[in-house]
Amino acid sequence: MKSVTSIFFCLICIYCAPNRRTIQINSIDPVVLANSCADSLIKAKVDTILLFSKGCSGCISGVKKTVYVFWKSKYVAPKIKKFDTYSGVGEYLQVDDLTNYFFNHEYEIRQEVLKEPDYILSHFKFTGIRLFIQGNEFYEIDIPDQSRRPNEDKKLIHWVQHVESSLFNLERN
Repeated sequence: MKSVTSIFFCLICIYCAPNRRTIQINSIDPVVLANSCADSLIKAKVDTILLFSKGCSGCISGVKKTVYVFWKSKYVAPKIKKFDTYSGVGEYLQVDDLTNYFFNHEYEIRQEVLKEPDYILSHFKFTGIRLFIQGNEFYEIDIPDQSRRPNEDKKLIHWVQHVESSLFNLERN
């Protein structure tokens, strides 16, 4: 009787095994969502828009990307919205002005030439910045993380660190 029960159990397992359900998790492209958000802000004639992204070049697919869209207008408090690969869209949050440092040091930032690192990696994390003023792209740069150390004294790196610090404090609270 034991062998009949065992055979019956094995047949059920063999029959049910291919019918297992798998759940596929699709990632979201935060860059597309953030660009769409920025486009709608441009159409709404928002004064200043900053896209601040953290990503990876040469990484395997599925690595988390994050893009923050910051905007401000004359009569509205600055706001920010986060987009990332897995959770999609975050809520609108009020934040300190993330562009003041840039505008206070714009001349120096535009004149700076970032030193190349001593080594070049084919796989690296980076920070991307796109700044729009009254609908026109005003400033854009991608900064590989390995370029930060040789440029610690640069105003651009100080601005990036200021933005990252503000975002860290915002997410922590």
